Amino acid sequence: ICKLSLQLEPGDAVLCKQHDPIHEQDQFLEDASVASPWSPRDLVPTRPLVDVSLVGEAFSARGLPVTLLTPRLRLGTIDKALLVEALESGEALPSFRQASLSYDYASAGPTNPVGSRDGEGARAPYRILGSIDAGATNPGHTSPGFGPIPGHWPARQRILGEHSEPDIIPYGPP
Repeated sequence: ICKLSLQLEPGDAVLCKQHDPIHEQDQFLEDASVASPWSPRDLVPTRPLVDVSLVGEAFSARGLPVTLLTPRLRLGTIDKALLVEALESGEALPSFRQASLSYDYASAGPTNPVGSRDGEGARAPYRILGSIDAGATNPGHTSPGFGPIPGHWPARQRILGEHSEPDIIPYGPP
């Protein structure tokens, strides 16, 4: 296993002094049936390629209020962007300054079973509309986020096939 933890700053990535531990199971902040994972299991069958995931928040430039935000993950040949939109709230112009990149804030669908349906139960003044074509490096991967996809989600089970393991840890430390 080769695992790195990086602190991302605008235009820079610095190696963290303390790295995330090796996890035997997917880790969740809440009940795994209704929440996004914050860290994937590290002990898995052989992977032919590397997994790159990003969890955290995106911030608007200079902390100014925005109605749209396009967080982007670009690393080597990986190039993926999301579109985050302010939700109507009765204000003259709805806006936000930062957005969680958790799947919880995106629409539910085949690649995201924990998202909201038609904006119901919105927990923030924004929603992740989904991935946009930032470079089409992996056109088959259309999940509405950058984070890990747990083994019990249908999209991951299709990829894992016979190596799919249903065991999960419902809660984990932040």
